[in-house]
Amino acid sequence: MEAAQGSYKEAIDWLYSFADNEQVEKRIKARFNLQAVTRLLKLLGNPHADQQIVHVAGTKGKGSTCAYIANALMASGYKTAFFQSPHIFSIRERFRINQQDISEEKFIKICARIKAVIDAMIERDEEKPTAFDVMTALAFVYFRQEQAQIWVLETGLGGRLDSTNVVNPMISVITKIGLDHTEILGETYTQIATEKGGIIKEGRPIVVARQAHLEALETIYRIAADKHSPILVAGEDSSFIDLGLNGPYRRVALKTDAFSIGAHIGMAAPYQIENAETALLALSVLRTYVLKIKDDDVLYSLANTELQARFTIKETANALFVFDGAHNNEAAIALLNALGERFGHKNPRILLFGTSQDKDYQQMFKTLSAFFHSAVLTQANHPRATPMQVLQRDLKIIADEAWLPIYAADNVDEALFVAEEKGQGGLICVCGSFFVAAEVLEILQGEENI
Repeated sequence: MEAAQGSYKEAIDWLYSFADNEQVEKRIKARFNLQAVTRLLKLLGNPHADQQIVHVAGTKGKGSTCAYIANALMASGYKTAFFQSPHIFSIRERFRINQQDISEEKFIKICARIKAVIDAMIERDEEKPTAFDVMTALAFVYFRQEQAQIWVLETGLGGRLDSTNVVNPMISVITKIGLDHTEILGETYTQIATEKGGIIKEGRPIVVARQAHLEALETIYRIAADKHSPILVAGEDSSFIDLGLNGPYRRVALKTDAFSIGAHIGMAAPYQIENAETALLALSVLRTYVLKIKDDDVLYSLANTELQARFTIKETANALFVFDGAHNNEAAIALLNALGERFGHKNPRILLFGTSQDKDYQQMFKTLSAFFHSAVLTQANHPRATPMQVLQRDLKIIADEAWLPIYAADNVDEALFVAEEKGQGGLICVCGSFFVAAEVLEILQGEENI
């Protein structure tokens, strides 16, 4: 890539040239430490130093929780940055200020600046950064350059050794912990909670979502005590009452020491209540930093926050679609509850399913199979995608036991055609992978623009 004159595509190609750990075998063996990103950021002037930061880790709900916090801070008048992953349509979605993606021009210029630094590192035979190291550096340089007042940072994987864990945040937040990325983070809730709890900093407050597994919560309590960090736990330091659906919204009553509100949640799946509760608890702590956050600002955030593929509902001439990024069994259970509440009456119900290779797709599929009338198996155009033939082989017994007809398609385009044919006038749920959901969404949006 040339300096600032390089094209946007060249900038993206250069960034993805660092993605040597996308395939499962390489991810297991990959180097996970903070040495390269720390060195890279130092050479860039440590743009993250002395910033007001909210740092969020977790297995489930961290993207939504981040979005609620960021949008409430923005509504309060703060110029708010949000570093999120994964993206759905464009990598620029990962780098947002006040709900606006980074421009292509700024993306190109910052990539050129980082490239010059990394080229010098490579010449000196220093450790090469990973793709997520580079994205983290890009986010920090951009947020500093644009003078964002508060940064909300979502970890990419884990926490302790995640590229973002070079910051010293005002507050850390840990959302619900489940079994995911077990080949890297560990196979028990204690091991995974230890990795997530690595974002807890000495003396800084930690907010924790409701946990389904006591060993995860006990681990976080232990780390917080070791770090002398004040801890607030949803369900202990906060409460909610689910008042049910009200049109496209969910009505809830939420209470913390700082807030007592009745709100409408725009992302209306039941599991979003706990994400909203965790966000509200974090915002309560942020008030102690003399941040001016009004009830109305929180109400705006809860009602207006939207994230693609988080129980996203889209109606077409052919069917009603639900897109959800559920990619582990606990998320599949939450999705199933949301589907049953909202669309248990819809017929026929079709599952369009594809996953990444490192997921427990057999357990997910078993959880979801009883709700649907048929399933279409496919694979995303991504190196981590589970091959359709492998899915078909591994899920056949589960489908037979559930009396669930399964169909197979080599790519998402073909899978959508089959799903629409089988699901005419009914419900099509696209889940198992953000990559699959993104491809279907993109196809449907393209059809709308024809």
